[in-house]
Amino acid sequence: MKLFGEQIRFVSRVIEARLSFADAGWDRDQLRDRISFARLYPRVVVSIVVSLLIIGIFGAVLVYSPDGKAGKLGAVLIGIVIGYWLR
Repeated sequence: MKLFGEQIRFVSRVIEARLSFADAGWDRDQLRDRISFARLYPRVVVSIVVSLLIIGIFGAVLVYSPDGKAGKLGAVLIGIVIGYWLR
């Protein structure tokens, strides 16, 4: 049982299903799984874009914060995003 990286593995399966062609030797279940993963592609792209925006914005807050409170909030939110991707 793998504890970390399930979200990353899921995203890689979705991207791989979206970008590759179907194999003629697959049975119906394999093809159905591939299609269901490929349909999740927009959700995965939005998750990646939102995560990068959060890391970028709050990373800038963390670096350029004049007081410690905003920097702590930025560090917490970056940690939440990293935790989301490592779950």
